[in-house]
Order: sequence, then structure tokens, then C-alpha cells
Amino acid sequence: MGEMLDSLEKRTGSKAGATVVVDRGMAYEEDLPRFGRVDFTILLAGRQPERNACVGEFEQSDDWKR
Repeated sequence: MGEMLDSLEKRTGSKAGATVVVDRGMAYEEDLPRFGRVDFTILLAGRQPERNACVGEFEQSDDWKR
């Protein structure tokens, strides 16, 4: 994970407002702190158990529509 983030930052630089989208295959607990050390906004897909834990709260929000 660290090498991937270093390579991405080296190729693209740190651009204000840049967003990196990461699939859930990279969403391991031990890797999450590494995302905080780069200047990108990270959009990280959660694993199913994590989504199940918060879906009820999400569906109760006022702006949720099926």
C-alpha cells in the first residue's frame, strides 16, 4: 500500500482537491493509517460487515430515498 501511494504521488504530485478512489480489496485495517499520510482525499469502499453496521443509520436519514 505504501509503495502504491508513493508511486501515485510521484506520478501526479499533490494537487489540491485530488481524490483517490480505492476498492474494498485494499480496505484492510492495517492499511488505513497509511491513507492519512498523503495529501489526497481518499474515497474508500467499505467491506460488507462494515456497511451492514451502518446501513440502518443511513436509511434513517431524512434525505435517504430507495
